[in-house]
Amino acid sequence: MNRLIESASVVHFDGPHGDVHVDETFDEPLTILAGGTGISQAQAIVDQLRVRQRPPPVRVVWSLTTADHAYCAAFFETVSGGWLDFEIVVDTPPKNGAVAWVENRLQALDGAVILGGNPGFVYSVLDAIEARGWNVRVMADAFSYAPR
Repeated sequence: MNRLIESASVVHFDGPHGDVHVDETFDEPLTILAGGTGISQAQAIVDQLRVRQRPPPVRVVWSLTTADHAYCAAFFETVSGGWLDFEIVVDTPPKNGAVAWVENRLQALDGAVILGGNPGFVYSVLDAIEARGWNVRVMADAFSYAPR
């Protein structure tokens, strides 16, 4: 990348792509269910919200194949203020950890839900949410670039 930048007079960046965003007016409870690298979207949203005087309550659930893949957990664990809950769930094959989290949750989700991850992850978690009959607003970039 450095060689490319040094050799070019102009560098063009493209992205990010997707329809999901949280702007300055967003104020409802938020649950972010992230699979693997989908955590990068969650991190960007939490980073944006943490500068607010009163951020909405946020829950981040990060689904991983193994706990030792939690490369950015420290970021979430150091966010202070009492408005952020962070949890890592590990897959127990053949079940995805986030799907199991939804299926085993005793209390219904409220507010908005953002699903971050590949389309297979997003749609399996969406199916679990719909099977529970929860009345939540679900958002995911995969809905735009990989519709069913």
